[in-house]
Amino acid sequence: FGICIDTIGNLYLADAYNNCIRKISTDGEVSTYAGTGTAGYLDGPANEATFNQPINLCFDDDGNMYVSDFLNQRIRKISSDMIVTTIAGTGVAGLHNGPVNEARFNYPRGICLDDTGNIYIGDSWNHRIRKISTDGFVTTWAGGGTTIGVQSVGAFLDGSDTSARFYTPCEVSVDQDNNIFVADAYNHRIRKIDPSRMVTTVAGSGDSGPTAGGFQNGPALEAMFKVPTACHVTTSGVIFVGDGENQRVRKIATDGMVTTFAGSGYAGFEDGPDTLAIFNFPRGCVMDYMMNR
Repeated sequence: FGICIDTIGNLYLADAYNNCIRKISTDGEVSTYAGTGTAGYLDGPANEATFNQPINLCFDDDGNMYVSDFLNQRIRKISSDMIVTTIAGTGVAGLHNGPVNEARFNYPRGICLDDTGNIYIGDSWNHRIRKISTDGFVTTWAGGGTTIGVQSVGAFLDGSDTSARFYTPCEVSVDQDNNIFVADAYNHRIRKIDPSRMVTTVAGSGDSGPTAGGFQNGPALEAMFKVPTACHVTTSGVIFVGDGENQRVRKIATDGMVTTFAGSGYAGFEDGPDTLAIFNFPRGCVMDYMMNR
């Protein structure tokens, strides 16, 4: 699912169904970075710790990795000295703010950090973006509503902080100005939360719901996506989108135009030039560090 790159170009993958984090080094060697491969919950040395469908990950500036541990309902940390700890969540699905050891998540997916070390979570089935502050408290950063839980129905509404509405927000990505971009999967849109917590739509249009969505390039607010679960904003402000059910990687340029970056729209596997290549529900996406400086 989620992927990220460190400052020297090694690629890391949340290998969800293998219940571990994998590493592809710059010289092309694949290794297990953390986890045993067996589903479970155990903190400790990275080669002994267990995860249960880790689904997204990111690094801080000190080389610590943070992981959304999807089925464990927790946020985990892999320190630079390779020790896994739990930083938030009780292991019970739900919606509860407060101290990190009491807070509850509902299948956390996206994860990113701002420039002061606060962590933001795409809390998918709570239809909210949650914040883990550096002083150890979990709050709701954006999104609200009364319906929560797996297969619950979210909503679409731009607005300030908890007055906004999401529908299964997935991956999150932060830019240099601490704007957070959200792949709002069942609203079929890319949303933006600015530092004042105002939520706006960056790109996407049409109805909400699992069976809605479509495919259309063009101006951002006329373009259509279908279950986008991944987004990544580059240092230049370009956004790349894993447009899942459209089987494509899309690009939102700084001038507000949406185009197809790669993928034919057919599900399958084939390498080749850009829109002749074939994907099968592309999810995580990230810009290579050397291209993203």
